[in-house]
Amino acid sequence: MQTPQPGNRPAPELSVILPAYNAASFLGHNLRRLADFLRAQPYASEIVLIDDGSTDRTRTVAEEFARAPDSPPVTVLSCGRNEGKGGAVIRGLKAATGRFAVILDADLEYAPDQITPLLRALHAGADLAIANRQLPESRLRLHRSDLPHHFLRYVVGRMLNLGVRALLLPGMQDTQAGLKGLRLDSTRALADRLRCRRFGVDVELLLLAREQRLSIVEVPVSVDSHGDHSTIRLASDSAMLLRDLATILLRSVLGTLGEAAGWHGALPLQVSSRAARLDTWDY
Repeated sequence: MQTPQPGNRPAPELSVILPAYNAASFLGHNLRRLADFLRAQPYASEIVLIDDGSTDRTRTVAEEFARAPDSPPVTVLSCGRNEGKGGAVIRGLKAATGRFAVILDADLEYAPDQITPLLRALHAGADLAIANRQLPESRLRLHRSDLPHHFLRYVVGRMLNLGVRALLLPGMQDTQAGLKGLRLDSTRALADRLRCRRFGVDVELLLLAREQRLSIVEVPVSVDSHGDHSTIRLASDSAMLLRDLATILLRSVLGTLGEAAGWHGALPLQVSSRAARLDTWDY
């Protein structure tokens, strides 16, 4: 772990949790973009970057960035071996010191300025604010070369989401978007209960939040798709997600997710879309 803390810095309002795997080719550029955005904000912030067992120079690039004199406070964590997105997210949530946390994919498919509407929803009282690519206000920008890749991701993603909505999270339109915000005082304990180490962590997090009756707000987003930077392997990662979902469903049926709260069986999901009214989108 490396945590440069020059001078007496105020406690951060925001922790940006950035899982990264074999991201050396684009990580330096994206960290500078993120830092430029954070420096322009009126609140203190930190970056918690988790190298998920990369086999390239991801950790080196991150540590070089952390040592730069103009970088924001950066904590670099290493999983040692590839644990998956869930393992990295759990480590990041436990290390975050901000009032709020935003989980952001290292490829910056969601530009740093998309953090702002999530924070607005959290400031307005939400416990979790999640990106929803299906809302009418959301926008998707595609590069021509990404069309086949995006089409396959869309078809597979919609099929998986239909299953999630039918069996686990009725009413939730988009569970897998790589942009989620959390109010840490009400959600930090969820990290200790997360078991999924790969892409199923998104569904498990939302299911645990529902169990605790935390408020979940869906937020429209702008997505800049660039599949050349994505580390998603569609076939194998979808198979692992299906396995994770089956495990989560089994736990839910057996009541193990809700035993601490005395919950057995399904609870109605209360999802608010009020974030669409908190922000004005202009494209």
